[in-house]
Amino acid sequence: MTHLEEMVFTFLNEDSVNLSKEIHENIRHISSFEKFGMDFRLIKMTDENINFEIICLDKNLGFIYTKPIGIYHSNGEFTILKEFEESYHKLLENELISRNKKVNFLTLTENAIIASFSVEAIFYAMKMEDVTFSSNGLDMEIWLTNEGDSQSFLDDKYEFKGSIAGYDFRNGKENVWSVLKYKEIYDSLLKMKLLTIFNTVRK
Repeated sequence: MTHLEEMVFTFLNEDSVNLSKEIHENIRHISSFEKFGMDFRLIKMTDENINFEIICLDKNLGFIYTKPIGIYHSNGEFTILKEFEESYHKLLENELISRNKKVNFLTLTENAIIASFSVEAIFYAMKMEDVTFSSNGLDMEIWLTNEGDSQSFLDDKYEFKGSIAGYDFRNGKENVWSVLKYKEIYDSLLKMKLLTIFNTVRK
């Protein structure tokens, strides 16, 4: 399996699912473990949702953060982020995971916002130049505006119109924001801790 497939496999295997049930039943609030040489954790966000995350070190920015892979829902269903969809389907094809689990996917808008507020996006935005990159399984672009700040966009192939996020790192600033059109979705994803730039564990 690839690393991404190992992450999805771990998310959906019965050991992890049973841990999520313990957390839903308030036996514990958070649980961490190691598998395939990677550090994972489950953390209760609401009575309905538990995040499944991998703990990452970003050597470029110099901090540890948590990266969401998917969500366990109290109704027994699952949600997986765009970055892991292809690996999920590959595991299904190879019969390495069960088809009996109800796995949901986020919308393109939700996944684009997650990509725009990822550690990868912030790293490139801090360069304050036009750049293309990939994040959350999507091809992204950051453009420098005439005013000197930056904006994120999806690649044209997605036919997704308009900017998604803004960044301003001039003169020591560290400002990031969602465009008004997506503010409500942004606030929801932020509350769910799906935006990795805000998931710093420690520097």
